[in-house]
Amino acid sequence: MNSKKPLTTENAMLRAATLCSRAEQAESEIRKKLSNWGLQQNEAENVIERLKKDNYLNASRYAHALTNDRFRFSHWGKVKIAYILRQKGIPQSEIEAALSEIDDEAYRNTLIELLKAKLRITPEKEPMKLRASLVRFASARGFESRLIFPVLSALLKDGCADEYPEDNEDF
Repeated sequence: MNSKKPLTTENAMLRAATLCSRAEQAESEIRKKLSNWGLQQNEAENVIERLKKDNYLNASRYAHALTNDRFRFSHWGKVKIAYILRQKGIPQSEIEAALSEIDDEAYRNTLIELLKAKLRITPEKEPMKLRASLVRFASARGFESRLIFPVLSALLKDGCADEYPEDNEDF
């Protein structure tokens, strides 16, 4: 049983502002924390509004930060990033704006590098199973099939065989 007293609105505001100043937060995350801290819904709403007014909470800034981090460090595709942002309650217009900032060439090169790395470690020799495995991998990372198939076709052509270890001479 939790015997802790709920936070006062002012203390909750300070804690939430501290969290937001350390790292970008989604409104839904802060709302959940406020609820866990024992604030009533109307008190939580007042804290959220104040955080927005003081620019601690900003959906656009959060969407851009998450998009940048997930693409650069986790190598996620746009589909997976958009899904996470929708789960966090970010408006579609903000999601589209954040995703549009990903450079198309860097996006394609990231997919190529991921597929090359996966190709090196995939033991599958049968071409159809290998192709299916790589498509599943890229799809799970959140890349669009309209991009996966042409990139994969180019990688698996005979002309690209010299980029892979000798045990993949079939390609």
